Amino acid sequence: MPENAFDDEVTACASGTDDDGKACPADDSNGACPAGCEATEDSTESEATEDSTESAVTACASGTDDDGKACPADDTNGACPAGCEATEEATEEATEDSTADSADSADSTTEDSTTSTSTGNPDVCYNPTTDSSAVYPTYPAFTANAQSYMCSTASVAVPAFYTITNSVASDDMSCAQVDITEESTTGDMTFTCDTGKTIDCFTYGSGGKTAGSCGSCVDNMSDDSCYTYLPETVGHSCIGQNSCTISLTAGTASTTLDGVTVSGDMYAADSSEQAGVAMSGSPCGTTVKFKALAHCS
Repeated sequence: MPENAFDDEVTACASGTDDDGKACPADDSNGACPAGCEATEDSTESEATEDSTESAVTACASGTDDDGKACPADDTNGACPAGCEATEEATEEATEDSTADSADSADSTTEDSTTSTSTGNPDVCYNPTTDSSAVYPTYPAFTANAQSYMCSTASVAVPAFYTITNSVASDDMSCAQVDITEESTTGDMTFTCDTGKTIDCFTYGSGGKTAGSCGSCVDNMSDDSCYTYLPETVGHSCIGQNSCTISLTAGTASTTLDGVTVSGDMYAADSSEQAGVAMSGSPCGTTVKFKALAHCS
């Protein structure tokens, strides 16, 4: 067997055309590179590695996709969704940054576990507004809820954003959530203010297909495609209380005020899919995600 049989089993040919004007083959797997296509040392040793590194990760565009959801940072977990397709410039930048980012990720995971992992404003949640075009900075924080208990309706000034530490919200915000499912058909949400303060309004009070969490700022509280609102009488009954518990089923909500139970049925909101349909009929699916944000003063 020749001495170098296992050395350089495949050698890349130079790009372009050979001395006869024919396109150079990619490599010498089918025979020696023809005259004019002989491989250089640089192309054999480095071009393949350089090209594979550059194409390993493709950055997605910033903003929201065609469904209004936050664009992922890159295509590590699948192709960038519609509306988030990468530009050539973004792809080049992601390649340059990917090595440094991966080296730092292990150290930062524990530190950031109680806050957001987003690249926009990772440490804050934005209070929802009624402005459907508002995006902070890349994720929606929107609700069309105009019930009397809402801060926007009552003209109560609230902070633009708040933070979450160990599932506790700052800036006089009190957050509660519960998922109603086929297996867990009832649940409670309790809002509690600091001593000497009472609930003066809500910045969010929706159930159905909703975004956001009381545990982190990865997403803001926001209505999605199909949702309902806490009934007017129930939400308003919490106003002026230091602590208020709202009991929920898929289609009803209730609370107690001065020893009297106040309740109300819920229907898909006019601005959502399945508008007007009773939530007891599961128009938004079998899991109803209720979330609410109370403001204390």
